[in-house]
Amino acid sequence: MEDVLINITCAAQHFGLWMAESEWFMRTFNAIKSGLLLPVPQSAKGKGEGTASYAVDPTGIAHIPLVGMMTKGGSSFGGASTTETRQFLRAAVKNNDVKAILLHVDTPGGTAAGTASLVDDIRAAGLVKPMHAHVEDQAASAGVWAISAASRITAERSSMIGSIGTFAHLIDTSGEFEQKGWEAHLITTGKYKGMGADGIKITDDQLDEIQRHVNTINNHFLQDLAVGRSMPIDQVKSLADGRVHDAADAVGLGLIDAVESIDDVVAGIRATVEQDEIQAGKNRHALAVAKIRRNK
Repeated sequence: MEDVLINITCAAQHFGLWMAESEWFMRTFNAIKSGLLLPVPQSAKGKGEGTASYAVDPTGIAHIPLVGMMTKGGSSFGGASTTETRQFLRAAVKNNDVKAILLHVDTPGGTAAGTASLVDDIRAAGLVKPMHAHVEDQAASAGVWAISAASRITAERSSMIGSIGTFAHLIDTSGEFEQKGWEAHLITTGKYKGMGADGIKITDDQLDEIQRHVNTINNHFLQDLAVGRSMPIDQVKSLADGRVHDAADAVGLGLIDAVESIDDVVAGIRATVEQDEIQAGKNRHALAVAKIRRNK
């Protein structure tokens, strides 16, 4: 019974609008539909297994993962909970031992739900501490939206970045019902209420309404990307065609700042942290000297 309740909760994470790399989404959708990809029951997991975490290294860098399919809450199919990632970010900001934050990114994107809130938390964290994002393999769609709020974005030379856009996936089963001699009835209070119900034809008006909703959410994505990457909105719109780009091209397009290895990224952050600590020490010394002189 516990597994059933968990799966019902998990299912709620996968409905609604999607911001994901198209090929990954369709392969995953078809694998789930055919039964080739099954959720892992909670009872089959070990204690703590499947739960992300973050760690602070000795130099004060908080390493936070953003890996796998992004959903607002945890999914039994795995991936990253944007709510949990936000909690890690807030904890890192409050932690006095943390001098900088590094997001380790490898995601095909995910649901639109929860992503805007993650963007807000990444931006807020960057106002307090240096906020870096490094793409270790892929940052697509919702992943691009999220990391656009980071102060600096880097990627491995083989990484793929892009797939900017939003979509809804609906299946019109009215033809199947008709072929089988079934007739579906939808008792509703309005022409948009209950759209997409099994066996009911999806009308052009309903498609237009869904398109309106997709465009509204996508506009938030594009506006945040324009602000985060300091791009004119028209330039952002020209990139929002669903294509993915290798890291070198992504630099030229303004989606990321540089192509670097993770070792170089960490070394660069550590050097900056050390320089900041040295400067902070000098500032404290200067204030102490000034105070002594005032008291003489």
